[in-house]
This record gives sequence, C-alpha cells and structure tokens, in this order.
Amino acid sequence: MDWSQISVGAVAGSIGTWLLGALRATLDHLFEERKQRGEEQRTIRREKREQDKIEAERQREATAKLEHDRAELIRLVTKLKGCTDFIEAARVVGEIHHFYLRYPLYVNHDSNRAFLVKYPVNLSDRAAYAALEDDDTTTLAELKRESDTLRC
Repeated sequence: MDWSQISVGAVAGSIGTWLLGALRATLDHLFEERKQRGEEQRTIRREKREQDKIEAERQREATAKLEHDRAELIRLVTKLKGCTDFIEAARVVGEIHHFYLRYPLYVNHDSNRAFLVKYPVNLSDRAAYAALEDDDTTTLAELKRESDTLRC
C-alpha cells in the first residue's frame, strides 16, 4: 500500500465525511426532539387556553343564573311589599316558598330558613281560615319587614 499524499487525503476525507454525517445525524436528532417538545408545549398551551375559555364561560353562565335568580327574588319581595292585605301577601309567601323549592341551594342562608319556618307555605289558608289572636305571623307590617332578610 502506498501512503502517498493522495491516499492519506482520501482516508482523512472519508473519515471526515463519516464524522460530519454522524454529527449531522446527531444534530438532526436533537433538533427534531426540540421541535417535538415545542409542538407538545404548544398543544398543552392550546388545551389550557381552551379549558380556561370553557371555565370562563361556565363562570359567566353561573353569574348570569345567579343574577336571574336574584332578580326573581327581588321581584317577589317587591310584590310582597306592594300587598295591601295579609291574604294577598300570604299568597306571595307561597310563591317565595316555591322559589326556594326550585332553587334549594339558597335555603342554606339562616335568614332564609328562619323566614320559611316562620311563614309556612300554607300561610294564606291559615290567615284566611284559622287566624290566631296571638299569632305574630299575621301582621302584614312584620311580614314586609322580615322579607328584607331574604337573599340569594
């Protein structure tokens, strides 16, 4: 074998080509991994944004429902305050009971429970047919005053 200048250059060139190929493959592999991690991170951030949007929409719906329920309760309390006789007010108390029956979550407030216990759903029957002399629940002014304690 002749170790002339051409042979050494050819061997060095082929080793260099092989090393450059290995380096290129390694760099391509590293860049591909980085590209995959970037894609995964973008996917995770996109899913997080979608979840945040869904949660925000859910929160907006809950807030809108609460505002609607508050408006309905305010309407009932206003209707009660506008009553001129106890029988009519007792019917509104029945509507308030039905409101809390539809939305039992709001019965958790102590003031709401106290009102519902003091003024039962059959208050209109009791006021019309079985009114007691010492019964303080048959006072229209007292009923209107205690309706201010109701809340959502």
